[in-house]
Amino acid sequence: MTLYDEVRSSWDGRGFLYLFMLVAVASVFHAAAVSRGYDRFVSDSLPAILEPMPVIMVENGEARFEAIDKGIEPITLNYEGKPMAIFDTTGKVVSLENADSEAMILVTKTNLQVRGLGGGITEAPLSDFGKMTISRETVIKSAEGMKSALPFFAWPLVLGLNFFYRMFQLLAYAFISRVWIMRAAPSITMDAVMRLTAVALTPAVVVEAFFVGLGINMPLIGIFYQLIAVGYVYQTLKNAIAHTQGATPKPEQPA
Repeated sequence: MTLYDEVRSSWDGRGFLYLFMLVAVASVFHAAAVSRGYDRFVSDSLPAILEPMPVIMVENGEARFEAIDKGIEPITLNYEGKPMAIFDTTGKVVSLENADSEAMILVTKTNLQVRGLGGGITEAPLSDFGKMTISRETVIKSAEGMKSALPFFAWPLVLGLNFFYRMFQLLAYAFISRVWIMRAAPSITMDAVMRLTAVALTPAVVVEAFFVGLGINMPLIGIFYQLIAVGYVYQTLKNAIAHTQGATPKPEQPA
C-alpha cells in the first residue's frame, strides 16, 4: 500500500491536521523572511523617514513639537513617496479623515489618531499617555529593540494567514476535482479527495518555503507555485482513480 492509498483509505480526520503541521513548519521560513525585511527597513529606510520628525513633548494632555512651534508647516513623514505620519499643532490638520493624504498616523496638539488596515480610524487623547518625550532617536532605538522579538510575534500571524490560504486552496481544488472524480471513480468520497489534496499540496508548500527562506523572488513566481500544486494534485488523484479501477496509469509518452 502506497502512502496515497493509506491517505485515501485510513487517514480519517488527519488531512487537516497534516496540512496544519505542514504549514506551521513552512511558516517558520516565512516569519524569518518577514524578520529580515523588517531588519532591512529599520537599518536602511527608517532613519531617512524619521529625519524631519520633531521632538514630541507631551505634558498635561497637550503636545508640543519643537519645529512646528517655530512656525514650520505641519511635518509629514514619507516612505517611498507616500505619507506615513503627520505632526501638527497648528490646527491645519485635525483629522485623518479630512487630511489630503493616506497617512496612517496623525498627532495633533491633544490627540493621537491611527488609521487601521481596513481604513477605520482610532483616536486617543494624549492625556492617556501622561508626561513623555519622543524623539527620532527613541523611535529608532525602540524599532531596533523589536528585531529579536519580531520572529516570535510574526510566526503566529503568518501561520494563520498561510493556513487560511492553504485551506481555501485545498477546498477549491477538492471541489473542482470532485466533478472529475464523480465520473471516473464514484467510490472515492469527498473526504478522501480532500485528504489526498492536502497531502498533494506538500511539494508546493515546501518549494515556496524554500524559496522564501532563501529570499528568492521572481516575476510571476506565484504562478509557478500554483503549477506545482495543480500538477501534484492532478497526478495524485489520477493515481487514486487508477487504483480504484484496478489499473496502474501508464506514464505519458513525450510528444
